[in-house]
Amino acid sequence: WKLSSLDPMAVVYQWCLNGQAAFVAGPVPLLASVQVLPWQSVPPQNSVAAHAAAQKDEAEPAAVPSHPRCAARESGRARVTADLPLRGNVWKLSRDPQGCRRVQDALAEADSDKEREAVAEELRGHVWQAVHCPHANHVVQQVIACMRASSCDFVVDEILGRGPGAVRRVARHALGCRVLQRMLEHWPDRAARLVDGLMAEGALLCRHEFGNYVMQHVLEYG
Repeated sequence: WKLSSLDPMAVVYQWCLNGQAAFVAGPVPLLASVQVLPWQSVPPQNSVAAHAAAQKDEAEPAAVPSHPRCAARESGRARVTADLPLRGNVWKLSRDPQGCRRVQDALAEADSDKEREAVAEELRGHVWQAVHCPHANHVVQQVIACMRASSCDFVVDEILGRGPGAVRRVARHALGCRVLQRMLEHWPDRAARLVDGLMAEGALLCRHEFGNYVMQHVLEYG
């Protein structure tokens, strides 16, 4: 090989000579000295796979087990919730992951409307908070689904009582929009009081990620 025949602006030249590999990194001047490096054979396929597996193990951290104290605290909280009597604790239970299921079951399995009304009555004054709560909003939906609107007028009243635009704020909320949908499905007469507030910004709600579901229910049930 003659270095004068190589392109001086090339990045890398490589060739094999008598079992050795030579590299020239550029740009380099012509007739530059060439460093000859020992030849390194390509590792077998199984070695490549093993190396890749080792890198993957290093990249993925091991799962950290939950602390015993945290697990004990959650377990203790679940026991306390399970031991609470339903009557007098409906609002507290409604905000708990396990407790809200107890309240929903009590509403669905009650023997009479009077029993359901006694449970729902404990939500009076808390409807606005319940609508936005990840657990209590399911209780409100159950109230709407299994009770007559005439016995739960306070649900609609407390939403409207939050002032102008309150209904639209609920419609834009990821959880609140579900409560409005249940009202439109089960309490169409009472929900008519809410539709006027929704229609004030109907076009905007139709394009909202959550409000559009409420507006679809207005068209279907309103």
